[in-house]
Amino acid sequence: MNIHQVTILRAHLLTPERAQQLAALRLHTGIQLVLHANPSGDRPRQALLALLTSADLHTGLHSEQEPRAAITHHGTPATRVKKAGPDHHHTFPNLPTTPMTGFRADLRRRLLPEDHHQADGQYRAALQAAALWLTQHPDSSRQHPPDHGTPWNDIPSLQYFLSRLTHNSPTPQHTLIRIRGAQAGFLRHGLLLDVPEDLDAAGGPGVTTRPCTAKAVQHLTAIPGPAQAAGLATLLFTGAHPDLVAAATINSVTAGATRIRLPAYGHIQGHSTGQDPSEGEPGSTTVYAVPPRARPLLHAALLFRQREQAPAHFRLFSNTFGHRLTALTEDLALPIPTLVHPHPAPDWHQQARCWHITAPLPTTAARQTS
Repeated sequence: MNIHQVTILRAHLLTPERAQQLAALRLHTGIQLVLHANPSGDRPRQALLALLTSADLHTGLHSEQEPRAAITHHGTPATRVKKAGPDHHHTFPNLPTTPMTGFRADLRRRLLPEDHHQADGQYRAALQAAALWLTQHPDSSRQHPPDHGTPWNDIPSLQYFLSRLTHNSPTPQHTLIRIRGAQAGFLRHGLLLDVPEDLDAAGGPGVTTRPCTAKAVQHLTAIPGPAQAAGLATLLFTGAHPDLVAAATINSVTAGATRIRLPAYGHIQGHSTGQDPSEGEPGSTTVYAVPPRARPLLHAALLFRQREQAPAHFRLFSNTFGHRLTALTEDLALPIPTLVHPHPAPDWHQQARCWHITAPLPTTAARQTS
């Protein structure tokens, strides 16, 4: 399907983030963007014009004299950008190392206003993501919660949530902020989320990973072999030790390629024989979320291996690791953090544990303790 024009209704409700996203969409796809807005008054009208100008969406803007003073923006088709733009992210100074209970207050005290604004946005987003995930999880929503001190038994789902929350973190500092926000969200539901104190030593999602941005995927698609491109992508978004990624089998990827199971640290030897990780003992695998941009690469690798009629317990990333890995990483032309930070220990989200400690906090109390 070839889309040439996108129309946005009620554009006067656009946020700065959404306006920037529309500008990037127009820039990278070459579509004609049409915005319809009905600002009520001069001040909202001027605010909308300023917003569009800041997002570089004001070209071709004109006002139609209608009873409701509607604004219509007919943007001329942009020239399609062939190369993905550079990746940008906010750089934080040294963050406080305090536990979750005092972390947010220390952010406010120690950071400059702009840094605090960015950090608190990451914190709040993680807190809300944790609250939403727990609300939808069966163990959290049942009427009679477990007794205090009962461990959270669904470790695979916990690993999936934590890796999905952090695999696109641009820096370990972003990861720390998100983890502290998630811990606050868990506490509001009567759960204590425990993670390693030294994330850098552990490695894993958000620590030894690289976000799957448009630029990164553009580099990956230049790798000619489907299995090789998917193998390098998995190194990038899991941050796992290369030996663990190399042991992944065709059955390691779930339906829809939303998650991948790798042998847990300490179980590499058991999988060197070609055993399917899904058939191992409990705790013998670690779950990682697959970023949406990386899923087509894994789909292509699966299809390629299926066309080769490879059994389900065969290695997925054939001819990727071993002596070929150095040449492939040079062809990728992107740094792979886990190769320079091998962290001979389980990934941090594999070490994460959770316990029921109290009843969920009421909504009002939760707001007061934030």
